[in-house]
Amino acid sequence: MPNDQILTINSIESAQTILEEVTQLRWQQAILDAKLAELNPLAVDAALLIVGSGQAANGKQIAYRNERAEIVLSFRSNCPKDQPELETLKELIEIEREKATRLNAKSIAAFQQQIATLEAQLVDLMTTEEGDRLIMEYEDLRRSFTCQQPILSVKLK
Repeated sequence: MPNDQILTINSIESAQTILEEVTQLRWQQAILDAKLAELNPLAVDAALLIVGSGQAANGKQIAYRNERAEIVLSFRSNCPKDQPELETLKELIEIEREKATRLNAKSIAAFQQQIATLEAQLVDLMTTEEGDRLIMEYEDLRRSFTCQQPILSVKLK
């Protein structure tokens, strides 16, 4: 089916044709995603080589450029998960927090009560009857504009 052809849904057959095309495109997308996942480590190595050799398109991080795209090499901080040293320190920090919480339980409870009281007072100071009425009007109007939009979930087998 040509991509520029406009389809209309006027029968079960035309509906099934559209859904079949969606299925085919999703399979193609899955195949391309898998190929990209396979090529990406090689592409990163290639970009590192080009940028590291000073042959970048802009002299900095653009490893490749043509009329349709540009590939930029950038770095993101990445801390591997499941590092035993980090997990041990995290557990020790949690133990210390629990210990401090137990030692200061009365003070913490008093502060929490004060915070709750102050927050309630703050809410009272920040609201008016007119503001409350406007909030209710806004929520009612928002609900009246809200509708259910159909979406598709395509599960490839």
